[in-house]
Amino acid sequence: MGLDADGTRIGDRLWNGDELDEATARRLVALYRLTFRDPSVMVDDIAGEPVYLILAMTPELTLRMKPQNLVVGLPVRQLEAVS
Repeated sequence: MGLDADGTRIGDRLWNGDELDEATARRLVALYRLTFRDPSVMVDDIAGEPVYLILAMTPELTLRMKPQNLVVGLPVRQLEAVS
């Protein structure tokens, strides 16, 4: 999961098996591995698997993290309304 647009693009390339050129690789700031203590909160198809988070700079070397990506992008189950 990209924590910014550039991280998402780079992550997609890596996920698809593409090689990164040196300039792109240098723009990587961080690669995190997130493991949920309780895998039952995750969506079924990847429950128990780690989630990788990637953060990168733009080609102009600006860092623009989008923390809202964590809220909407994590593969967790939505709480169901109780009626």
